[in-house]
Amino acid sequence: MLRGLNVIISFPKGNNMSVESTAQILTAIQSRSQGVKELVKATQRRSQATVQLVHALRAQGLIASERKAGGRGRPRDVLRVTPLGIEYLEAYSRLRVVPLRATEGELRKAVEDARYAGRLAARGVDTFRAFMELNAFVRAAGHAT
Repeated sequence: MLRGLNVIISFPKGNNMSVESTAQILTAIQSRSQGVKELVKATQRRSQATVQLVHALRAQGLIASERKAGGRGRPRDVLRVTPLGIEYLEAYSRLRVVPLRATEGELRKAVEDARYAGRLAARGVDTFRAFMELNAFVRAAGHAT
């Protein structure tokens, strides 16, 4: 029996974050648009680590930022979840409730697929977006038959 499966997303620039960390940050931003300073407090992470995660999520197209003018001082960047980020959270929520039951062969195939995804990411391919495109293609093909 497998317990505590921890999946890591590998980004081309070498930033790695767990699926859980990604979901935690996206959820915090989705609940209330906020800047990095507020995000650090909401997620209880170190500032530098949070900034790195925000940059990685922005590079993946899961979040975006907008400049908002406040009272005094310079305008601040406010983070928001993109439609792709919302899809990520929806997929995460669906998968979180699915118990993992797999044979040894299925797990070996999953490891092989993960290595392939790693090679794609190393070449600069957005693996999450590629997965979503493939998923849409398969769904469309299923409706065509």
